[in-house]
Amino acid sequence: MRTLFIEAGHELTAESVRTTVEFEGLSLLQEKRVVYEICGPDAPRQNPNGNFALAAALPTAMALGRPLHVRGEVDADFLATMEEYMAAWCRWRPDLFQPVGLSADVETAARPSLATNAIMAFSGGLDSTFALHAHKHGSLGRRGLNIEAAVLVQGFDMPLDDAAAFDVARTHVEAILAPYGVRLNVVRTNWQKPFSIKWEMTHMLGIAAVLHQFHRTFGKGLVADDFAYDNQRTPWSSNAITNQMLGCGAFPICTAGAAWGRTEKAAAVAANPIALEHLRVCYERPGLGGNCGECEKCLRTKLNFYANGIRLVPTLGRPITVEDVRGMNPQHADFYIDALEKGTWPAHDPMRSELGALVAQFKAQFPESNSKPRPPRRSFLQRARKRARPLISAIRSALPVVASIGRRPLR
Repeated sequence: MRTLFIEAGHELTAESVRTTVEFEGLSLLQEKRVVYEICGPDAPRQNPNGNFALAAALPTAMALGRPLHVRGEVDADFLATMEEYMAAWCRWRPDLFQPVGLSADVETAARPSLATNAIMAFSGGLDSTFALHAHKHGSLGRRGLNIEAAVLVQGFDMPLDDAAAFDVARTHVEAILAPYGVRLNVVRTNWQKPFSIKWEMTHMLGIAAVLHQFHRTFGKGLVADDFAYDNQRTPWSSNAITNQMLGCGAFPICTAGAAWGRTEKAAAVAANPIALEHLRVCYERPGLGGNCGECEKCLRTKLNFYANGIRLVPTLGRPITVEDVRGMNPQHADFYIDALEKGTWPAHDPMRSELGALVAQFKAQFPESNSKPRPPRRSFLQRARKRARPLISAIRSALPVVASIGRRPLR
């Protein structure tokens, strides 16, 4: 299979730093440039190595089944961990990904991280706010990091074309970070479409690609865990297995929060009244830049706080009611079991009784899974797409390759 080449670019502008990943060897119909515009006090003034480009391009290479070569320098141990990362994901999702060869012009020998400070990916959600809180309050013992800066990304859950909504989200994030003395950087990128291939399975590579661009200033990167150790979900991009493979010796990427469930996280975060005013958990209406207060995630987050005696969370709107719980239709019962079992409920709270009935109904409906619904059978079109993937890949490879790649504006 013909090799896919990538090259990282770096330039300083008057207002920001612009980094790029240029693809060589894609078809005429495919986007060929990933762009990152980085603004903030820690925007990388020095050219980062090719680790970030490799992480950004890996989903495309795996989806096409094409060997990937970086024109530039990559840490040798990062190449090794990415090979193991591929092994896991090709095992989990062989319908999406194929193992490919990885190489670079220069493979730098493994070396330890020299700096002791850290930068974290921060969305302003419950998981990331808890991770920040836990590190700043010494809840992690020897695992604690010196978090000095954070990164908020536009182009992942927040659309690139909605500046007003992003400004609202940024205001919330800055308010949460300020009491912890953490400075904010903003990254705008077009990576999600089309380079993530399937967002739910690859978004951690997108986050890693952002964090690796700060490796010359910080010793470590940090990402919040989505799920507790006793409630892991695979295949899902953020998990306790492959999250540990996102960094390298010179720039480890750590995760925090898997020792706590979502209800326990809410109890810790509730100690910070500013967080209760500015948490952002809603993903169904990103155009708000905040929370709708009515979607499934907003309601169950209210439930996490209610289970700890916090009846009103200003950022989530009105308090949750028994009728809200009665009307819920959970896709995964684990979140609700967590609230039921980990909350500090009064003995005869009607909300707890309604939640218990909801969980019991779910378990009765899906007795084999106990807490998770069985995955749906693939449709005819999905099965046909899987069988046709090698043919599609071969056709794409046979298409003419554009000799020169023009600069394209960030979309």
